[in-house]
Amino acid sequence: MAGTIRKCMLLCCSAKVSKEEDMARDSYEEAIAGLAKLLSEKEHLEEVAAAKIKQITAELESAGSKHFDPVERIKTGFNHFKTQKYEKNPDLYGALAQGQSPKFLVFACSDSRVCPSHILDFQPGEAFSVRNIANMVPPYDRTKYSGVGAAIEYAVLHLKVEHIVVIGHSCCGGIKGLMSIPDDGATSSDFIEQWVQICSPAKNKVKTEYSDLSFSEQCTNCEKEAVNVSLGNLLTYPFVREGLVKKTLALKGAHYNFVNGTFELWDLDFKIAPSLSA
Repeated sequence: MAGTIRKCMLLCCSAKVSKEEDMARDSYEEAIAGLAKLLSEKEHLEEVAAAKIKQITAELESAGSKHFDPVERIKTGFNHFKTQKYEKNPDLYGALAQGQSPKFLVFACSDSRVCPSHILDFQPGEAFSVRNIANMVPPYDRTKYSGVGAAIEYAVLHLKVEHIVVIGHSCCGGIKGLMSIPDDGATSSDFIEQWVQICSPAKNKVKTEYSDLSFSEQCTNCEKEAVNVSLGNLLTYPFVREGLVKKTLALKGAHYNFVNGTFELWDLDFKIAPSLSA
């Protein structure tokens, strides 16, 4: 029976595999060998194993045919949140209904892989967040960047946040776009390239100091240098400078690497000159 089950499982998984699956083959074979050994030692488990294998096979067959329903995904997501978090924390959500007093203002990228509340485990009410392409903070400009300015002003003057954190991240498409803009400044997009040039000083620094590195390595360095440019740009906001002078406010730079699962945090680097114009 064990041999039949093993043969069945091998046939079910004999489809063409990708490179990643090739790398996992050893683990797969070990799992199969372990199952065969278990069944040879404990034959009374054969019927249970057969039922489990049939169930797994059905699940694998249906997984590839399911149609993604965005409305249903939103509904189930909210229902999970409501039953598992909202209804289980009445004190927290009751307090939040009365107002907010976050300690952090966080600038993070819009990239779907780097949600700051997820990677830093922020709870509702802990962080006032601004997310945009490449987590950039533009310099003070009452008309050109009024949206970002309004968020900073509200967080600092009205919510009285105590820490501003700018978080860069690995494999950032916005930074790659910045590093790819030709020297003549020619652009091919309506918005993206104009926006990311806020951190052109970071690109120039990396191109000058790390010219011997590969493009990928230059992008990694630029991800961090761009954070420092954004920290410098924060100094162009009068209410931010005032908070730093009075020591009611602190600035931090950070970099999240989701490839190797690391998170770096550093203080404001005054060696980076703020970008006064985009």
